Amino acid sequence: MDDHGTIAILDARGADDAALSNIREQLKHQPPDIFFFLTDGERDSSPRPREIENLESFLAWNDGNSAPAKAIGIICRDIQRASARDTNGTVTEGAESKLRTALASTSLIRERLLQIIDIPFAAGTSDAPHWEAKRLMSIVTQYLPNQARVEMIRVSHDREAQIKVAQTLVKSTSAICTAIGAQPIPLADLPILTALQLVMVSGIMYISGRERSVRAATEFIAALGANVGAGMLLREGTRAVLKFFPGWGNVVCGMVAGAGTYAIGRAAIVYFLEGLSLRDARQAYVTNRKKPIQPSRLEQARRTTARTK
Repeated sequence: MDDHGTIAILDARGADDAALSNIREQLKHQPPDIFFFLTDGERDSSPRPREIENLESFLAWNDGNSAPAKAIGIICRDIQRASARDTNGTVTEGAESKLRTALASTSLIRERLLQIIDIPFAAGTSDAPHWEAKRLMSIVTQYLPNQARVEMIRVSHDREAQIKVAQTLVKSTSAICTAIGAQPIPLADLPILTALQLVMVSGIMYISGRERSVRAATEFIAALGANVGAGMLLREGTRAVLKFFPGWGNVVCGMVAGAGTYAIGRAAIVYFLEGLSLRDARQAYVTNRKKPIQPSRLEQARRTTARTK
């Protein structure tokens, strides 16, 4: 996909001695993140020893990297052929048992093995991927570098992973806004807070599969405030007044700024990722904005402020 990076795949199945030298150079030039060990679920025999030896060599060559590659075992089987031969699943169970035993035969592979996944397919059709294929993408995503992880989550439409990343973004942005909101200069932080909130919402939009758009993020935040605009102005005015009281007032302002940012982020997740209506997003915004500040957090922030004086 344009502007979304690339996925490089090196097919090393059946590599002989002549090909191993070239494969080693390729892996040295571009260290892999994950090795897939494919096996035929219809085959009665275990993986060949040479295949296991090759995988062990590939993993050993990757040891010098900061993030050693992992391995995933994949059982491929034709649904129609499997169902015709066995309706109780014993064929798949046997293939998985043999693959697991083979991969556990060496300590290096055993330590790096993440999962063994059964991926059924229907030969000659364009059926949607089975849930196990989606599970594979979810597992792969967890072990990719950060930038690649976001793109994989974005194009795979893995909602669970998307929400997890979005929640991390919301929490991080809220923490930053809390720190900025606690600064002692009244009203000076509003442009910064607004910019951070727009970036956060546009980031959630991007994670969901949409393009980044500050304009769309602005319209979304404006729509959230349609029914609570007066209350939001009152709260922002209260923050400005509190800043004239050093120390405790700054702590409260920071908490209010963080809570408001978190509420906007939660509303964006509800709308863009969970697929609920704008009305539900407004409700999520109001609910999270009205959550009381925990006294323990306020006291901790007050002590932190006192120490910095």
